[in-house]
Amino acid sequence: MEASSIRQDIQAFVKHEMTQIAESCREVLRRDPWPKENEIEALVDISAELFIAAATALKFIRPVRGSRDPRVRLAMILGSSKPGSGAEPRAFQYLDHMYTQILRNATGGDPSDVLRTIVGAIVLAFGRLTVDEWSVLLKMEDDIRAALADLQSVILVPEGDAIRTFHKSFRDFLTDNGRCADEKLFIDGPLRHVEMAKFCLERMHESLKRDICSICDLTKLNNEVTDLDQKMAVCLPGELRYACRYWALHLWECSPVETLFELLQSFAFTKILYWIEALSLLGELGSGLKSLRQAHEKLSVSSAFCLSDKQ
Repeated sequence: MEASSIRQDIQAFVKHEMTQIAESCREVLRRDPWPKENEIEALVDISAELFIAAATALKFIRPVRGSRDPRVRLAMILGSSKPGSGAEPRAFQYLDHMYTQILRNATGGDPSDVLRTIVGAIVLAFGRLTVDEWSVLLKMEDDIRAALADLQSVILVPEGDAIRTFHKSFRDFLTDNGRCADEKLFIDGPLRHVEMAKFCLERMHESLKRDICSICDLTKLNNEVTDLDQKMAVCLPGELRYACRYWALHLWECSPVETLFELLQSFAFTKILYWIEALSLLGELGSGLKSLRQAHEKLSVSSAFCLSDKQ
C-alpha cells in the first residue's frame, strides 16, 4: 500500500475516533469545537504511518478515570512527541515517545516495585492469565486491576478474561534499553524471568500433590474419569497450569540461576512426580520432557558459569 493511501486511512480513522470521543465528552467540552483540524493532522503526523501508534494515542486520549478532558491528554501526546536524533526509524521514535509518556503519566515517572512486577510479568508471560490468576501467581494482595487502571491504552484488562497487551511493540519497547531510555521504566528480561520462575516454582510447591483431582483410582485413563474437566477447573486453576507449563521456559530465559537452586532442588525431590501427573491430566506430557531437557541444559550452563566466576 502506498504511503499516501496509508496516511488517508489513518486520517479517516483518527477523525472518526476523535469525533466519537468528543461526543462522549460533550459536558466537558461544552461549546468548544473539538477536535480541531490541525490537531487531527498533528496526531496523524506523529503516527508516522503506523496504525498501532494512532490507536494507542487514541486509547490514551479517551477519558478513563482521572481527567475527563480529552484535550489534556491530547496535549500530553502532542507535547511529548519530539523524537531525538538516534538511528531508530522515525515511526518507532514517535511510538516509543508515546509509550514513555503513557507510562510516566501512569506512574508519576517512578513506578512502584509492585507495578514493575505486574507489568514485567504480563509482557514476558508465555501465556495469558486473568486478574485473579495473576494475583495468585504473583502473590499480590494489591488490586491488580486498580494498579493497571492508568495503563488501559496499552494493556487490556477485561472483566473475567485474560489480561493482554494491545500490541507486541509495547513489549519490544519495554525490554529494549536502546528504545526505553528511562531506566525506571525498562524491564530487564533476564532478571524478571528469574522472578517469574520463582513464582512458578513456589506455586507448584504449594499446590501440587498426589492425586490432585481426587480421582482415587490412578489406574483409570483420563478419558475414563467422570467430570474430569470440572475437577481440573477446581484443582488445576489457570495460574497453576501456567506454572506447570512454563516454569522451565522462564528458567531458560533467566540470568545465571543460582538464586533458584534451592527451589529447584526442593521441586526435584518432592514435587516432580506430582508435576508429571498434572501434565498428564493436561495432556502435555510431551512438553514436560522438553521442560526437563531445558532445565538440565540451563542448570549445566549456569553451574559452569558460577564455578568459573569463583575461580
